[in-house]
Amino acid sequence: MPDWSAGYIADITYTYGTYSELSQMRARLAFLHAGLVFPEVRNCCELGFG
Repeated sequence: MPDWSAGYIADITYTYGTYSELSQMRARLAFLHAGLVFPEVRNCCELGFG
């Protein structure tokens, strides 16, 4: 029977919690500080989720 992970990395501990660095409001603040206009975001997803 082949390995269930079939070549995928499966031995890394999963991270728990939330990260403020991924907050849309925090990104807006960084844009504002840099003098940039934050684009309108209708839908977004967390990269790596799933």
